[in-house]
Amino acid sequence: PSPSPRAGIVFFGVGSNGWLGDDDEADLVRLAARVARAMPQVPVVFRPHPRDPISEALLAPLRALPNVRFSGPDDALGELLARARVGISIYSSTILECAASGVVPVIFNPTTMPHYLPDVAAAGAGVEVKTAEAAFQAIQDLLRSDAATDAFQPALAAFQARYFARRGPAALCFLREELERLMA
Repeated sequence: PSPSPRAGIVFFGVGSNGWLGDDDEADLVRLAARVARAMPQVPVVFRPHPRDPISEALLAPLRALPNVRFSGPDDALGELLARARVGISIYSSTILECAASGVVPVIFNPTTMPHYLPDVAAAGAGVEVKTAEAAFQAIQDLLRSDAATDAFQPALAAFQARYFARRGPAALCFLREELERLMA
């Protein structure tokens, strides 16, 4: 059988933004390197936050790995996601972009903040973890076979229908109702 066109994983950097701990972004970079070393057959893409560069000293070990490539802000997000089975970020809108594209999101949430909202993991459309070790295990489980990520597709389809199917005034009305529900 031919390999799946969705063979890889994309790590989305979030930069420093005041609510992350000093080491959270560094933990994400180290996690990407760990995955790349443990699964050399898996294409690993790291996309730093476009407005908040990461130090070259931190990125150097990741750059040295042959299955890692870096994506810049000029690279089309849709094309990047079309080649991925798994996407991971700390607490970013890219989690929703993954879900909308059928890519299983792994939410690495080492913060003191509550679950990512909307709660992708509770919907069965992704995985949320608190530690780098738990993220590593989840990623390995998801990338071992197409069946592991395929199991998320029904829940991802339902999540897409709930959050991404509306347009125009219907979308605005849904958004208002969802925000009111979350604030209640």
